[in-house]
Amino acid sequence: MNKNIEVINENLWAVNFELVKSGFIKEIRLVDADNAQFACLTSQGRILLDKCHPIYQRHLPLVLEVMNLSDSQMDEPESFYTVMKNLVKSLQSCTNERIEQIIQQHDLEDIRKIFMMCCDLEKQRRQYKKQSSGLLRKVKYFIRKVGEKNARD
Repeated sequence: MNKNIEVINENLWAVNFELVKSGFIKEIRLVDADNAQFACLTSQGRILLDKCHPIYQRHLPLVLEVMNLSDSQMDEPESFYTVMKNLVKSLQSCTNERIEQIIQQHDLEDIRKIFMMCCDLEKQRRQYKKQSSGLLRKVKYFIRKVGEKNARD
Protein backbone atom coordinates (compact mmCIF):
# COMPACT_ATOMS: atom_id res chain seq x y z
CA MET A 1 0.00 0.00 0.00
CA ASN A 2 1.09 3.55 -0.72
CA LYS A 3 2.90 5.07 2.28
CA ASN A 4 0.95 8.32 1.77
CA ILE A 5 -2.33 6.58 2.68
CA GLU A 6 -3.24 6.51 6.36
CA VAL A 7 -5.74 3.71 6.98
CA ILE A 8 -7.78 4.72 10.02
CA ASN A 9 -10.20 1.84 9.56
CA GLU A 10 -11.55 -0.22 6.66
CA ASN A 11 -13.96 2.53 5.62
CA LEU A 12 -11.98 5.63 6.59
CA TRP A 13 -8.68 6.69 5.06
CA ALA A 14 -6.71 9.92 5.15
CA VAL A 15 -4.36 11.38 2.54
CA ASN A 16 -3.16 14.67 1.19
CA PHE A 17 -5.91 15.49 -1.35
CA GLU A 18 -3.43 17.34 -3.55
CA LEU A 19 -1.43 14.14 -4.02
CA VAL A 20 -4.60 12.33 -5.13
CA LYS A 21 -5.72 15.14 -7.44
CA SER A 22 -2.23 15.33 -8.96
CA GLY A 23 -2.23 11.59 -9.68
CA PHE A 24 0.55 10.63 -7.25
CA ILE A 25 -1.73 8.24 -5.37
CA LYS A 26 -3.12 5.99 -8.06
CA GLU A 27 -4.91 3.62 -5.64
CA ILE A 28 -7.56 6.25 -4.90
CA ARG A 29 -10.12 7.89 -7.17
CA LEU A 30 -12.28 10.62 -5.68
CA VAL A 31 -15.95 10.56 -6.60
CA ASP A 32 -16.19 14.37 -6.79
CA ALA A 33 -12.56 15.51 -6.94
CA ASP A 34 -13.34 19.09 -7.94
CA ASN A 35 -15.50 19.74 -4.86
CA ALA A 36 -13.50 17.69 -2.34
CA GLN A 37 -12.35 19.87 0.53
CA PHE A 38 -12.08 18.14 3.91
CA ALA A 39 -13.86 14.84 3.24
CA CYS A 40 -15.32 12.92 0.32
CA LEU A 41 -16.10 9.43 -0.94
CA THR A 42 -13.77 7.33 -3.01
CA SER A 43 -14.92 5.22 -5.94
CA GLN A 44 -14.36 2.21 -3.63
CA GLY A 45 -16.97 3.51 -1.16
CA ARG A 46 -14.62 4.75 1.55
CA ILE A 47 -14.64 8.09 3.29
CA LEU A 48 -11.45 9.92 2.55
CA LEU A 49 -10.21 12.79 4.71
CA ASP A 50 -7.67 15.41 3.70
CA LYS A 51 -5.02 15.06 6.38
CA CYS A 52 -3.45 18.35 5.29
CA HIS A 53 -6.65 20.30 5.92
CA PRO A 54 -6.43 22.53 9.03
CA ILE A 55 -9.46 20.88 10.68
CA TYR A 56 -8.33 17.28 10.12
CA GLN A 57 -6.91 16.51 13.58
CA ARG A 58 -9.70 18.35 15.37
CA HIS A 59 -12.56 16.71 13.46
CA LEU A 60 -11.28 13.16 13.01
CA PRO A 61 -12.84 12.07 16.34
CA LEU A 62 -16.19 13.51 15.19
CA VAL A 63 -16.07 11.51 11.95
CA LEU A 64 -15.28 8.34 13.92
CA GLU A 65 -18.18 8.98 16.32
CA VAL A 66 -20.60 9.50 13.43
CA MET A 67 -19.44 6.28 11.78
CA ASN A 68 -20.46 4.43 14.97
CA LEU A 69 -24.04 5.73 14.83
CA SER A 70 -26.82 3.56 13.46
CA ASP A 71 -28.81 4.73 10.44
CA SER A 72 -31.71 5.78 12.64
CA GLN A 73 -29.46 7.58 15.13
CA MET A 74 -28.05 9.77 12.36
CA ASP A 75 -31.57 11.10 11.80
CA GLU A 76 -32.29 11.81 15.47
CA PRO A 77 -31.53 15.35 16.76
CA GLU A 78 -30.59 13.79 20.11
CA SER A 79 -27.56 12.12 18.51
CA PHE A 80 -25.82 15.45 18.01
CA TYR A 81 -25.82 16.05 21.77
CA THR A 82 -24.78 12.47 22.53
CA VAL A 83 -21.81 12.77 20.18
CA MET A 84 -20.84 16.13 21.68
CA LYS A 85 -20.93 14.59 25.16
CA ASN A 86 -18.76 11.70 23.98
CA LEU A 87 -16.20 14.04 22.45
CA VAL A 88 -16.08 16.80 25.05
CA LYS A 89 -15.80 15.35 28.54
CA SER A 90 -16.82 18.63 30.21
CA LEU A 91 -20.21 18.35 28.45
CA GLN A 92 -21.03 14.87 29.77
CA SER A 93 -23.10 16.13 32.68
CA CYS A 94 -24.76 18.94 30.69
CA THR A 95 -28.33 18.85 29.51
CA ASN A 96 -29.01 19.23 25.82
CA GLU A 97 -30.39 22.68 26.55
CA ARG A 98 -27.14 23.69 28.26
CA ILE A 99 -25.10 22.41 25.32
CA GLU A 100 -27.31 24.45 23.04
CA GLN A 101 -26.68 27.55 25.17
CA ILE A 102 -22.93 26.99 25.00
CA ILE A 103 -23.10 26.63 21.22
CA GLN A 104 -25.04 29.89 20.94
CA GLN A 105 -22.88 31.82 23.44
CA HIS A 106 -19.62 30.86 21.74
CA ASP A 107 -20.84 30.99 18.13
CA LEU A 108 -20.14 27.29 17.56
CA GLU A 109 -22.99 26.59 15.15
CA ASP A 110 -20.49 25.36 12.57
CA ILE A 111 -19.91 22.19 14.61
CA ARG A 112 -23.55 21.20 14.03
CA LYS A 113 -23.09 21.79 10.29
CA ILE A 114 -19.95 19.65 10.28
CA PHE A 115 -21.80 16.96 12.25
CA MET A 116 -24.60 16.96 9.65
CA MET A 117 -22.06 16.87 6.80
CA CYS A 118 -20.40 13.84 8.42
CA CYS A 119 -23.79 12.14 8.81
CA ASP A 120 -24.65 12.78 5.16
CA LEU A 121 -21.28 11.44 4.02
CA GLU A 122 -21.62 8.34 6.19
CA LYS A 123 -25.13 7.70 4.84
CA GLN A 124 -23.78 7.98 1.30
CA ARG A 125 -20.95 5.59 2.15
CA ARG A 126 -23.36 3.02 3.56
CA GLN A 127 -25.67 3.34 0.57
CA TYR A 128 -22.73 2.91 -1.81
CA LYS A 129 -21.57 -0.20 0.09
CA LYS A 130 -25.10 -1.65 -0.04
CA GLN A 131 -25.37 -1.05 -3.77
CA SER A 132 -21.92 -2.44 -4.52
CA SER A 133 -22.50 -5.56 -2.39
CA GLY A 134 -25.83 -6.12 -4.19
CA LEU A 135 -24.06 -5.83 -7.53
CA LEU A 136 -21.40 -8.30 -6.37
CA ARG A 137 -24.10 -10.81 -5.41
CA LYS A 138 -25.66 -10.45 -8.87
CA VAL A 139 -22.30 -10.97 -10.57
CA LYS A 140 -21.62 -14.10 -8.47
CA TYR A 141 -25.11 -15.43 -9.27
CA PHE A 142 -24.56 -14.78 -12.99
CA ILE A 143 -21.18 -16.55 -12.94
CA ARG A 144 -22.68 -19.51 -11.10
CA LYS A 145 -25.55 -19.79 -13.61
CA VAL A 146 -23.17 -19.57 -16.58
CA GLY A 147 -21.04 -22.28 -14.97
CA GLU A 148 -24.09 -24.50 -14.46
CA LYS A 149 -25.19 -23.97 -18.07
CA ASN A 150 -21.68 -24.78 -19.36
CA ALA A 151 -21.56 -27.91 -17.19
CA ARG A 152 -24.81 -29.17 -18.76
CA ASP A 153 -23.62 -28.49 -22.31
